Amino acid sequence: MKPMQYIKCVENRKVIRIPINKIVLTEQIHTNEESIQREKIFLAPYNDYMAVVRKMDNGQYSLVLGWADYISARNNNKKNIPCVVTTMTREKFIKTVNKKMKKLSDISDEITKNLTGQTKMVHKIGIRKGYKLKKISAFKVREEVQYLFENKTFSEPIILEKGSRELCGGYTQYAAAKLLGIKVVPIKYVDKCESE
Repeated sequence: MKPMQYIKCVENRKVIRIPINKIVLTEQIHTNEESIQREKIFLAPYNDYMAVVRKMDNGQYSLVLGWADYISARNNNKKNIPCVVTTMTREKFIKTVNKKMKKLSDISDEITKNLTGQTKMVHKIGIRKGYKLKKISAFKVREEVQYLFENKTFSEPIILEKGSRELCGGYTQYAAAKLLGIKVVPIKYVDKCESE
């Protein structure tokens, strides 16, 4: 599992950029012979480097999660990598997050059971060309997530255009569903999307 998927489940985690040369491998899983041999294959650059680290007393950081991202960033001469800092070991971090993921899965199942009216699979919803989901307010998405946790249903349906089945409204609800891994969402069709 990618570190970003874990990080989504850990509340109030701030992402900071940490210099690559301040990150060290201390966990056995990262220093065994197999990992050392595999380091050579991570040369291809990609855009979503992410790691979880634990601050050490000497000012350096021990890699907790995100070995492939760390190695790839290092092999591609990146100066730093976005990280979430934790106080937990790798084992404890994964156990903690897996419990939260189980809770999210249970809530997602409950929300799906509570759906009424028209619904659609999230992965079948189209995004209008040129629309950037980054325009969505993170604060509003957090509010919708909170609403989902408290009410086990969406605050309003997602609006789709009839012909294209593209997203016209309910971007916040769509983003919250994606964040929580909810696969089915309530929808409402309109004849035509209003232009922004």
